[in-house]
Amino acid sequence: MAVLLSGWLLMQGAAAQAEELWPELLCPITAIQPLNDGRYTLQLGCGELDGMASESRTGPLIRQYLPGQNKGAQAVSGELQLQTVGYFSSQAHFTLAPKQAPPIPGDMVPLEIRLPLPSDQLLFHLSRHGIVLTAQDGTPWVLYRDYLRLPGYDFEAERLPDMLAEVHQIATQADAVFGAEPLREGLFAGQTLQQAMAGSQLNDLKDFLAFVRAFPGKYLGQRWKFPEVYATWIINGAPGPDDEKIEVIPEDVQPKPPEDLIGQRQQDLRLNPFS
Repeated sequence: MAVLLSGWLLMQGAAAQAEELWPELLCPITAIQPLNDGRYTLQLGCGELDGMASESRTGPLIRQYLPGQNKGAQAVSGELQLQTVGYFSSQAHFTLAPKQAPPIPGDMVPLEIRLPLPSDQLLFHLSRHGIVLTAQDGTPWVLYRDYLRLPGYDFEAERLPDMLAEVHQIATQADAVFGAEPLREGLFAGQTLQQAMAGSQLNDLKDFLAFVRAFPGKYLGQRWKFPEVYATWIINGAPGPDDEKIEVIPEDVQPKPPEDLIGQRQQDLRLNPFS
């Protein structure tokens, strides 16, 4: 996604803690459709603007970047009004000012977007990276734009008990799917997966969320059914955010200490000075 943010506004954002931010986002035009009334319908490829940009905002110019010309951005005068703001793309109507060249795909539309206030909620940090945890039926537990819609609201206090209840409900099927063999390592060692899920508490869910925040890896930008990824985490030993997997090297392949390596290299040079 082509996104450019004003450096000044970013610095302001780092300092602002008590008010919402409206930095400028440059959205590329991906498609244009002329209308009979002289306006243009524009498709904007800025990703998830739903809940971030106001649909009623008007007036920004379209900035046209002409290849091969070192003149900076050229403004195409006109009036733009957002019509629909979607999950992956947005649509706007643009009225071109007189004697202006029409917009073309690749032009950039400056929009003001709203950023949520900082939050220490784990679900906030996951949703900010596009990690969407859902119920078994695919319904998201919380989305990034929920934090925009209700700034400061404690979604974790509301949603985690329901997430835990679904884990307990799914637990009855765990042994039938994964087997009843006791887990060999980790927080739930000695228990079956069904026992571990049925006995899970809110703090266990928070431990999993903290792990995903610390190691987002494969989770980034994806939707995941929460009971399933939580069960996978348990099977993998329920690692914490500070855990590091240490690989034990057998004694017979342990590296030689530095002085031995130096001595070996000196001997090699004596035998073959051109090596």
